Amino acid sequence: MSWFARDISARLRAQELLARIQRELASAAHLAGKAEVATDVLHNVGNVLASLDSTAQLVAERVQGSRVAMFRRALAALPAAPPGDDSGADVRAYLALLTEQLEREHAETLTDLQTLGRHLEHVGSVIARQQAYAHSVPLVEAVRVEEVIADAVRMSEASLVRHGVAIAVESTVASTVMLDRHKVIEILTNFLANSRQALDASTTADKRILVRARRNTGGKLQIDVIDNGVGIPADELDRLFSYGFTTKRGGHGFGLAGSLLTARALEGTARGTSAGAGTGATFTVELPFRTAPQERAA
Repeated sequence: MSWFARDISARLRAQELLARIQRELASAAHLAGKAEVATDVLHNVGNVLASLDSTAQLVAERVQGSRVAMFRRALAALPAAPPGDDSGADVRAYLALLTEQLEREHAETLTDLQTLGRHLEHVGSVIARQQAYAHSVPLVEAVRVEEVIADAVRMSEASLVRHGVAIAVESTVASTVMLDRHKVIEILTNFLANSRQALDASTTADKRILVRARRNTGGKLQIDVIDNGVGIPADELDRLFSYGFTTKRGGHGFGLAGSLLTARALEGTARGTSAGAGTGATFTVELPFRTAPQERAA
């Protein structure tokens, strides 16, 4: 009987081990399938993005080569009216106003196309990094912090304006620093989206976000995204950057977790703080402060 019991126990353990291995294999196969689908989607999106980028560049070149400047030259070349003859004054005034309007629209279109180009460049960088995430190497370059913040704000601006959120930027970082522009923008856009959602859930009429950059007392580059939204309960602060954690309906909990991973890849960190519900929140990314080589030499 003792031998029989030992034999049954061994078989049960073997069956449990086999079942666990089968579950793990099924899970691995499922994840591999999802990864393959995601890779195909990224590849297709990348192809479409490349086409959009080419089209945007072509449109920018056409707008840049516009003959709008000829209106100004043509207006200046019009012969002066004879003394006492103001019959063409209205036409001249109209042409002058038309020229100013066309020049203004031309300049605004160029600015919008340049913004679109930066957005496409950023999306392309994100896709390329996801396609080869395991082998990705940070693309560090000399940048001005306020320009990086401005790019992140521009990418979020349409959504913020639509939700009635006012945004301000403060920076005391005067020097050029070495950063991976696209990864920092990715972190900041996640922070801005999170703050905007917190403000959506708030009843305050004065919805505000402040993006503040400085070199902190520890010698690090610190960028804070501060909102006056619903705040964060104390029992949720420790889980904010946990993968899959979210308090939003329909949320997936990837944004802040991904931001923390990105910050760590940049040898930094990310955190969120709040005095409690209804007090707003601050999301912070802290990165090494490395000045550009030319500034170090100076």
